[in-house]
Amino acid sequence: MTVIPYPKGSATSVASRPRLPKHAVSQIKGVKLLAWSLVLFFLWRDADRVIHAHFGIPSYADLFALSATRASFPCWLAWTALISAFFEKLLRLSYLGHQYIAICRMAGFLALRNTYAL
Repeated sequence: MTVIPYPKGSATSVASRPRLPKHAVSQIKGVKLLAWSLVLFFLWRDADRVIHAHFGIPSYADLFALSATRASFPCWLAWTALISAFFEKLLRLSYLGHQYIAICRMAGFLALRNTYAL
């Protein structure tokens, strides 16, 4: 079960099927949402590159594997990796969810935004 308002099944899609004027508006909004999701994708990709390559902060999975082998590393590095992993996951969830909703909107359905009224 999810709290994200994805269209669920044929009953929801038939009930939310728009008429012609709303259909065109929904498709335009879908294209705009797809453009916004591409902006978020490039932000996620560049943030990942800057954080890990430029600043040299290892990924949280790498630090977790190091901690399993009892390797020593500074505490601030672990917290920085954890915080960066959180924001990376947040950006990834945002752009993927926006892409799914944009596809539904371009198909003509009046799907709500990915993060609508949680």
